[in-house]
Amino acid sequence: MRILWFLFAINIFALEGIAIDTYDIEICDDSAEMGKKAANIVLGVIREHPDAVIVLPTGSTPVKMYQALVESFREDSTVDFSKVTFFNLDEYIGLDRDHPLSYHFYMQKVFYEKLEKIDTARSPKNRHIPYVGEGESPQEAATRYEETLTSAIQARGRGKADLVVLGIGGAYPVFSEGSFVGLEGGHIGFNEPGSTIQDRTKVVELTAKTKKDTAFRFRALKFREDGGKYSQEVPSEALTLGIADILNSDQVVLLANGEEKSIVVYEALTHEPNPKFPATFLRLHDRVKWIFDRDAASRLEESKRPWKKDKDFVWNKSAFRQAVIEALSNSDPLEKISQADLQEIGVPKADIALIKADVKSYLKDAFSYIDEHFKSGDEVLIFSPHPDDDVITMAATMKRLKEKGCVVRVAYLTSGENSVRNEFAAPIYDELNGCHDDGERQREARIQVREREARAAVAKLGVDETVFLRSPYYYQRGFVDLPSITDKDVQAVRSLLKRIEPQHIFYSAEADPHGAHGLGKEVMKRALGSNNRANVYGYRGAYEEWPLYDSEGLVIEPFDQAMMDEKIEIIKCHKSQINPLFPSFDVREFWERARDRNQQTGQLLEKMGYKCSYAEVFKEVSSLSELR
Repeated sequence: MRILWFLFAINIFALEGIAIDTYDIEICDDSAEMGKKAANIVLGVIREHPDAVIVLPTGSTPVKMYQALVESFREDSTVDFSKVTFFNLDEYIGLDRDHPLSYHFYMQKVFYEKLEKIDTARSPKNRHIPYVGEGESPQEAATRYEETLTSAIQARGRGKADLVVLGIGGAYPVFSEGSFVGLEGGHIGFNEPGSTIQDRTKVVELTAKTKKDTAFRFRALKFREDGGKYSQEVPSEALTLGIADILNSDQVVLLANGEEKSIVVYEALTHEPNPKFPATFLRLHDRVKWIFDRDAASRLEESKRPWKKDKDFVWNKSAFRQAVIEALSNSDPLEKISQADLQEIGVPKADIALIKADVKSYLKDAFSYIDEHFKSGDEVLIFSPHPDDDVITMAATMKRLKEKGCVVRVAYLTSGENSVRNEFAAPIYDELNGCHDDGERQREARIQVREREARAAVAKLGVDETVFLRSPYYYQRGFVDLPSITDKDVQAVRSLLKRIEPQHIFYSAEADPHGAHGLGKEVMKRALGSNNRANVYGYRGAYEEWPLYDSEGLVIEPFDQAMMDEKIEIIKCHKSQINPLFPSFDVREFWERARDRNQQTGQLLEKMGYKCSYAEVFKEVSSLSELR
């Protein structure tokens, strides 16, 4: 199974960028920019059609869109939603409408209540969210909702909705008799794999993957003051508009952000419409606006070879470097790259000798950075969102810093308890007999699994101190009526910074599907404040590496096979995370991902003329405003 997956992974990871000549794609720097662009489309539709019928999504991806809409509503008195008819895509079956995780609750807190507080007269009057009424079966509720949508569209007089805004679900591997057979996923609304183009509003059974992905939010209900009022059972069914309803619209906007969505975006835009990836059915619509952040778009030609898609593309040193690196990815070493090789991927005629000379030299400062900027006695603080991100992404660098005489400390922001199976926690649970009530005893056992594994891992590197903050934000993710980050989160990090006064700080500069990384970055940013004097470096490692063509702030730590072997064994100290409870589309073990990524980076650097078998890459940020 592992070999089959590895061959598949190498195949899709090495594919050249795809040409999407007819697709309307917008690539943004971050989710805030995505949200503003989506909000502007919504506002444009409403200005043109004040009585528009608009279908809206829920989830973490569109939150920034709703924030931008509310801000426009507050600042511009001409923005009027009062005649618009809003429909929601979907809703869980079995949750009361005031349940903190229902989509009715989400829309009230994220959008409708905020508008009403600003101006009731201009706020939406016609808003619909699926629900199962008293004495009504789920199928009857689906039929009623479909009829309500149809009536609104007919009253509008255009024969279709004016706009549908969508997010997209992640991809996951499918196995048959233990062998990997392909990927599925990419749901839109709750149209899971197996949906068809004929589907109208329907009752759906949620996949195990969808239920597992949201389970942590339901478990976290017990940490709310009012959590005892609500069911903590993950719903098994939902109501959703069907593919036919989505396609029966004048315009569709699809939003996707984060590295984990990159494979879904790629699949949706390269495969013919098929039930295994419901998002592929959007290719049958003639007016879809695809809005991605750079991570989600990373597999597309718009990202790999932007010069081929942008008629106004401006060539500079960084662009030529990107082109050379793209050519090197599937080619011979730099010395053998020719003008014809570059022209084949769309590079205009240029001085190939000068380009090669630049590529051979521009990363020298990145390789010498640690020698020149870290000295014996320097305090180094590494923020690790979960109790294994540190060694997965930078074990070799941690060892190098210790060899230079630095004092290296690791602060683990969250407990990571949600990803521990019962069999790992059971022995510790027995140890804790009498120390806690049963629920707290189970929780403490899972937490201690992660903490003991983390201590064992960094002990092999000689790390000076481990700090387990058990940050509360881990338990407040996904509740739209509560702040995800509390003063307790920030004060704990601020106190740590004050005690240590580090000269160098490392943090996770990538998103994860459940939000722990991004929130951890924000906690650190708030704790540092405007008086930060430390050098700050971002590390990545779950899926992608920092692009090597953008040399500004890059720090590279090369290492050899012996260190790679040592790093693998260190990662394996996290035994509870082997065969992880929350696998992504990439079913390689974490140590396999780290090995392959570090090796691929090293091989690319060798082709560029640098001696490097493996490498970890970081990016220094010049100001906290640049944290991403």
